[in-house]
Order: sequence, then C-alpha cells, then structure tokens
Amino acid sequence: MKLRGLNNIEMVISDKHKGIRKAVTKSFIGSSWQYCHVHFMRNIMKLIPKNRYDDVSLIIKKV
Repeated sequence: MKLRGLNNIEMVISDKHKGIRKAVTKSFIGSSWQYCHVHFMRNIMKLIPKNRYDDVSLIIKKV
C-alpha cells in the first residue's frame, strides 16, 4: 500500500487476518487496528444456533 502512495494512516479496519495485523504494526507505525464490524458479526453469528439468530443479532446491534 505504501508503494501505491498511501501515507499518514491513522487506523486500519480489517478482518482478524494475522498477516494484515502484523503488516499494519510494521508498516504504519503509530496507526491503530480495528476489527471490521461485518466480520465480527459474521464470526459471532456462526456460533449462535439458527433458532436464536434474530434475538442475538438484535442484542449485538443494540450494543
């Protein structure tokens, strides 16, 4: 990304891929990393029984 002219990055938002997180800490010193909301929701909902999906989804969205 730096080679393409990306500079002064304050925050990177991505999935939890370890390679991306490691690259952010090495390449964009001082920037922070945040877990993408969409990926977070997908991963949480994989753990929830389908009959509870709607209830849990509403609770998480409220939070």
